[in-house]
Amino acid sequence: MFGGQAAAIGRAFVNSIIVALPVAIIGTAISVLGGYAFGRYRFPLKNTLLFALLTTRIMPPIAVIIPYFAIFAALRLIGSPVGLILIYLTSVVPLLTWVMMGYFGSLPVEIERAARIDGCSRLGALWHIMIPMAAPGIAAAFIIAFLIAWNELLFGMVIVGGSPAETLSPALLGLSPNMPGFRTVFVMFAAASILSTIPPLVLAVMFQRYITSLNIADPVTVQQD
Repeated sequence: MFGGQAAAIGRAFVNSIIVALPVAIIGTAISVLGGYAFGRYRFPLKNTLLFALLTTRIMPPIAVIIPYFAIFAALRLIGSPVGLILIYLTSVVPLLTWVMMGYFGSLPVEIERAARIDGCSRLGALWHIMIPMAAPGIAAAFIIAFLIAWNELLFGMVIVGGSPAETLSPALLGLSPNMPGFRTVFVMFAAASILSTIPPLVLAVMFQRYITSLNIADPVTVQQD
């Protein structure tokens, strides 16, 4: 339990939490601000920025893995969870910004306008009015970000694979019966696979009341000046 492959899996489990939680928290916070701006306001180059965000999701990860490796090797972030967090944020933020843009655009604008009339600033209206109203969407965005960082394999293999910062997905691949030179009993592989499902299940239970109330009634974006 405290040595050999079991210890390696336990360390990888902790590393995945260290990576996935900051990605989910930071990515959701940035995406809420970006989604609110894109979903509520008109500003110069808005469509160009939206297209740029969409373009980042079009490119497959295998197409950018070599440039990422070269950059992070120069920055000495290979084998570091910080490098993995930065890479995952570049993938999570564009996706969640689009998600939150649609959700904020579906919320009634009248309540926010009433708050502004009563003296709330834009940030005050966002914090006190829009974020509580958007709680189900924010919870869904947090879970999406966490799952992307938790389950990702390719960048995990290249950036931290084989290092003390190795995450759970590459560690599980090393236990897979399909890998050459497989020497692990199936019980170990099955136990490690079941272990990897615990954090997503815990998140689902924690945010269940928000997810069940998630309802985007009108996909049309309502904008204001």
